[in-house]
Amino acid sequence: MGSTLHGAGIAAVGFYLPRYAIAAEEYRQGSGHPAAEGIEERSVAGFDEDPITMAVEAGERAMTAARARAVDVLEIATSGTVGGGGLVAEALGLDPANARDVLGSPDAGETALAGASDVATKEGTSTLVIASDAPSTDPHAPEGDPYGAAAV
Repeated sequence: MGSTLHGAGIAAVGFYLPRYAIAAEEYRQGSGHPAAEGIEERSVAGFDEDPITMAVEAGERAMTAARARAVDVLEIATSGTVGGGGLVAEALGLDPANARDVLGSPDAGETALAGASDVATKEGTSTLVIASDAPSTDPHAPEGDPYGAAAV
């Protein structure tokens, strides 16, 4: 008994960056402590942007770049604790029953991508993986310094 291995890879990439950004110097002045080393600016979500809306934008761009109308699975990854895979699937015209959320870790995107690659290799499925975050940490907490809003 043998197993069939399928190819796995990245067919296309789409991303979304909010139009707003804050320069490191402005951040330093506002928060009272230096931003993370090497960071010149960080993107900031607008009042109408959140991880779900940014994921939809990135997903549309990735599917257009891949010339794909559908995928077998949609995985939405975020460091937050609120999932939105079903909503993103509906917005992209995909089956919400095939949407999964990977939550609660800054490494959620990497986890989702590794899992999708493993499944694609074993089963030949196509997966759209979107990592999306719009951090809203306390500006006085240094752990939030390097993080900006984006989806890819």
